[in-house]
Amino acid sequence: MLASVHITTHCVGDITTPPISSSDLHIASAGPGGFSTVDAICGVAKSNGGRVLVLTAQLELGSSVKYANSVA
Repeated sequence: MLASVHITTHCVGDITTPPISSSDLHIASAGPGGFSTVDAICGVAKSNGGRVLVLTAQLELGSSVKYANSVA
């Protein structure tokens, strides 16, 4: 029998989005490696104990990568 898994998702900027916590994963997209807005949001997520995944074409050069636990 398969176990049921409940995953709650939210978009940054949505009025119902709760603060990120240590059990959360923030997924950010920054094709060229970083944007000031993406950096700021990833920084808040990281400082609140959340994990950060950055999707980018610049795996080593981007400013957002410094906030990431994982990069793809």
